[in-house]
This record gives sequence, C-alpha cells and structure tokens, in this order.
Amino acid sequence: MAQSTLHFAVGMAVGTAAAAPSLVRRIRGRRRTARCFLRWFALSYGLGFVAVIPSLLRHAGVARELCMRWWMNVFFLFPLIDRLQPGGMVLGEAAVLMLFGLQYVAMLLLIGRLERSRERETGAGM
Repeated sequence: MAQSTLHFAVGMAVGTAAAAPSLVRRIRGRRRTARCFLRWFALSYGLGFVAVIPSLLRHAGVARELCMRWWMNVFFLFPLIDRLQPGGMVLGEAAVLMLFGLQYVAMLLLIGRLERSRERETGAGM
C-alpha cells in the first residue's frame, strides 16, 4: 500500500500541470494573476484530495478489495500506484514538499516582479 502522501502528490502534480499553461500566459502577458494563482492552488489541492479518496474510503471501513478495483483508477491511478510503489512515504513527502516549494517560489517571484514594476512606474528605484 502506497502512502496517502504519494497519492496526494500525484493529484497535486496533475492540478499543477493543468493550471500551469494559464498561469504562464498571464505572467508573460503582465496581466493580473491573483485569480490564476487561486485557481492553481484550488485545483492542485482539490485534485490532491480527490486522489486520496480511495484511501479515505479504506480507512472508513470499505473493503480493500473494493478500493483496489480497476474503476478506482479514476482517482489518478490509485490502485496502479499502490501496486507499483509499496510504501512511498519518503517519495510522497518529497514530492509534496517540492510542489509546496514550487508554489511558494512562484508567489515570491511574482511579488518581486510586481515590486519591480511598481518601482518603474513610480520612479522610486532611482
């Protein structure tokens, strides 16, 4: 059984990949990005939660055999990952940490860019 953090990381990665093109377009176009960041965070954490639903069902008492059926692959390949990656606690924690770090660094870069553009507009940096 793979650790829930690994499944959560898979869901977060899918959410990040889905939101990345829109976010990059907004940043390059120098348009407002707050809603785009919010959408990215909601999508990545929401899909992370969706990816652990079979694990939550197992902890709620649903039989393991039911949670490992082929149709549970709808939850971001839950049974497949469970079969291929036994354990996975360190891998899952590292992946979640990297995704959290990516979000944090992206926000810092955006704040820095906004600060630089504000300085250019006001001429305060001279």
